[in-house]
Amino acid sequence: MKKIIRGIIINGHIPNSNVKIRLISFLLLFCLYNGYAIDTVNKIDDIDITVQDFNLKGMVTDINGQPLPGVTIVEKGTTNGVATDFDGNYTINILNKDAVLVISYLGFITQEIIVAGKTNINIALKEDSQILDEIVVIGYSSSRKGDLTGAISTVSGKDFDRVAATSPLQILQGRAPGLNITSASGLPGSGSNVQIRGVGSINGTSAPIYVVDGVIKTSIDNLNPNVIKSVSVLKDASAAAIYGARAANGVIIVTTKRGKGKNAPEINFNAFYSVQNESNLRLNLLNAEQFLTVWTESHENIGLTPNWTQADLVAVAGVDTNWRDEMLQTGMISNYDLSVSGGNENSNYFVALNSLSQEGMSIGTGFQKLNLTLNSDHKINKWLTFGNSILLYSSKKEGTGSPYNLATRKSPFTRVYEDDGGWGIIRSQALEHISANPVWQAKNFQNDTERRGLQGNIYLTLKLLKGLEFTTRGSMDYEARYSTDFSPAVPDPTIYSWEGTTVNSLAKRADDTTHWIADFLLNYNLTLNENHKISALLGYSMEENKFESLTGSILGTPNNSIRFLNAGDPETQLNSNRFTDWSFSSIFSRVGYTYKNKYSVNGTIRRDGTSRLTEENRYGVFTAASLGWTISEEDFFNKEGLVNNLKLRASIGTLGNVLSLGNYPTTSILSSQGTVLNQGISQGYTQTAAINQDITWERATKSNFGIDALLASGNIYTSLDYFVEETTDQLFVQPIPQSNGFSSNPRINSGAVKNSGFELQLGFRDNTAKDWSYDVNFNLATVKNEVSDLGGRDDEFLANGLKVGEPVNSFFGFQTNGLITDASQLTKYQEGPFRSKDIGDIDIVDTNMDGLINGEDRTIIGNRFPNLTYGMISTVNYKNWSFQVQVQGVQGRDIYIGSRNSTDLTVLMSSWARNEDARVFNRFHPVNNPNGTWPRVTKDDRGSNTEISDFWLEDASFLRINNIYLSYNLPTEVLSKIGIGGLSIYGSINNAYTFTKYDGPEVDTTSGDRGTINALSSVPNPRTFTLGIKASF
Repeated sequence: MKKIIRGIIINGHIPNSNVKIRLISFLLLFCLYNGYAIDTVNKIDDIDITVQDFNLKGMVTDINGQPLPGVTIVEKGTTNGVATDFDGNYTINILNKDAVLVISYLGFITQEIIVAGKTNINIALKEDSQILDEIVVIGYSSSRKGDLTGAISTVSGKDFDRVAATSPLQILQGRAPGLNITSASGLPGSGSNVQIRGVGSINGTSAPIYVVDGVIKTSIDNLNPNVIKSVSVLKDASAAAIYGARAANGVIIVTTKRGKGKNAPEINFNAFYSVQNESNLRLNLLNAEQFLTVWTESHENIGLTPNWTQADLVAVAGVDTNWRDEMLQTGMISNYDLSVSGGNENSNYFVALNSLSQEGMSIGTGFQKLNLTLNSDHKINKWLTFGNSILLYSSKKEGTGSPYNLATRKSPFTRVYEDDGGWGIIRSQALEHISANPVWQAKNFQNDTERRGLQGNIYLTLKLLKGLEFTTRGSMDYEARYSTDFSPAVPDPTIYSWEGTTVNSLAKRADDTTHWIADFLLNYNLTLNENHKISALLGYSMEENKFESLTGSILGTPNNSIRFLNAGDPETQLNSNRFTDWSFSSIFSRVGYTYKNKYSVNGTIRRDGTSRLTEENRYGVFTAASLGWTISEEDFFNKEGLVNNLKLRASIGTLGNVLSLGNYPTTSILSSQGTVLNQGISQGYTQTAAINQDITWERATKSNFGIDALLASGNIYTSLDYFVEETTDQLFVQPIPQSNGFSSNPRINSGAVKNSGFELQLGFRDNTAKDWSYDVNFNLATVKNEVSDLGGRDDEFLANGLKVGEPVNSFFGFQTNGLITDASQLTKYQEGPFRSKDIGDIDIVDTNMDGLINGEDRTIIGNRFPNLTYGMISTVNYKNWSFQVQVQGVQGRDIYIGSRNSTDLTVLMSSWARNEDARVFNRFHPVNNPNGTWPRVTKDDRGSNTEISDFWLEDASFLRINNIYLSYNLPTEVLSKIGIGGLSIYGSINNAYTFTKYDGPEVDTTSGDRGTINALSSVPNPRTFTLGIKASF
């Protein structure tokens, strides 16, 4: 066949048309029959008759041996080129045995290789030491990393599959400087609390917004971590100002994966199975003997005779229940990821399916999630492109932390089960109390929340002129949320003696949220004479959010198995319906100019309007400007020295925090109220809340100065930033006289909060050693948070932990000096509220030195938020092995373990018969424990030892080994024989070990961005052991 073709080509013509027709027909039949590439016929005229062409094969990898998909390989001087497949393999038909191949890939140094007649060439690309051509998503567009002038941290998603996580935020912990992420709970499906550069709002939110493929959100917990390509954290005004009134707390931009052009379908499969148990930080509770000792002392210390009898002691003899052990089990996670991607020169696609199922470490808890990602891009012609980014998701969260919390307080004298297998009976209320069995609650209560939703967008891009593009994008974020809360009737109280109702209760709720956004964007990019780069963005955006909730409740279904609203007592049925909405419209612009890659200037302006405020205050303008100077591009700079690249950055601007306002902060709301009319009760409506129509959003002014550098031929890279941010017009509640008849007070704008600090990112890498490579990335951030202004009302908010010059929501209470050990120390307590103090109680410091101890001695005693956070990821590769360790830590944060409410574990036996932290056993007692370091226990807390004081503050600084990962890639030469592109086996340990001076169970659990920590009684964060397998085809 080849001889026939070549003969025809050499002769230059086909003798007659009939022969030509017959020959072409034969060629087509031959191609169809044998699978011969049809495009060979189309390229016949391009064959050089003077050489013997041949196929060249090989693989392209990075210096560590990892395959690189989408690498462009071109025969120099021709248009002959191909791209590597997902496994880095390529095949190219070479026209000249002495041809030169040009191999290029974004982020790597372009190579030229002489073929020299070889038929197989494997290529190892080295990462570009400049790292300046990396594309970074910056909001409504992207930019070359070398042109950035703002403070942006980028995190690649390529290593996300090395952490067995149910949410992307769990993986981001410790990976970016200034990004502080803490878990809300160890319960399955629990969210995380996120702060960027500290707390900026006193009474509002300090959480950032998220932008997922253009969709603006307040959470990303529903995302599949393995579909994330990159995360950009916008921290300063220059970077975040394009999002205006919502960007005061920073912006996290998430970009998901997409298909690659000219690629055959690439299939990836990742599956792992995890088991979870407690970490090295554990809560210890009093055992039965210890409990009886201190419970007895709490009565005797105040002259009370214990109200239990010998018969009660006999009834509970031999019982020593560790309720935490009864509530905890081995948790399990199974996760399956399947993705398919590919494309050609005109279209690409990425489809991913994820299924996750988790059984919690606390019995009765679990979480399931199913995600489908559909991304595609299509080039219709040279000037028209359209595509989509769509996520369909469904999740179900089961159980709450309430049974576990109750278990930590349950008396060890109560049995879980009786000998006949029935639930434990309370035999002595004086020693056991009457609280219900926590295990029974966990297994019979129902607290389920299901979410089903769609988020994503469809876009259309038109190339109007050279460098000028118009994009219109419609985004939708829809979620339906269903919750069921069922409380069963307790077993027969005459037998079990449990507290609780004998009538069950059922509540169901359905929420429906629809959030749509329409964006219209003009992007312009122009390069003149290779020296002048101009970029411009002009955009208009409008959006609306609607929320509706339907709630129904009822009592008394026929039994605990029937859980439908129409099955209960109709006379107890209640229902409610709630609706809220808000809208937003914006116009924005960004302009950038770079000269000779040396000098850069950028400016951003955005005007936002919101339905949340009155017409007079509805609109706000937010601006930012930044400068950049790449010193290493100057003629006087020696790039061949230690420092290869050096850049200075500076920015300043203002942003808003509209999320702190709520939906209707300036609208009068009518509430239903009962009143007496004509000797009867009538329902009416009245305004119960006072409002202030003059309030506006909080406004943050941010300035940033940064330095970026590459050293040692790019093997060392670093960034250093210093920032100062002040948020003014803080929202406060203004007290008004109750005689006005309002049940709640209006809000006003007053006061300011300041954050300042440093951020450092430092990396080391070396790929030069044979078979070995390493990469170490370290980040550190300091934050000094302080209230800078309270509008002249300093004393009014001191009890709330607010004081000018001190951190927001600081701990406010008494300073202490250990325990009272001598009667002479009691003199200062003879007058005032602490006259009952005695030896063994906490000794309070007379801070104002007036000779008396009272509320005037309270002061700021501790800080809820860390002033230093850091993290490090170290990766070592040897041949087919890869080992990675991630550590994370915080410094300067206090944790409060004292009593604040009835669910705490340090009430010092001043309540009913309930268990407590085992450290209570180290209480002072003149006979039983004269060297005790904790205060004496009293049934009525007459020594006021549970008052908020620094005695109950502990240093919550810690260093945690967040993740340990080890993988092995099976040899490709073996896998290729069975049609597998890549196969690796891996194992990991998450939350491996925590080093801390804190003597409690948990140091990283918070509630909201106020930093309130309920560390003792919350479900602890588990340690996770994982085994998994990854395969590509």
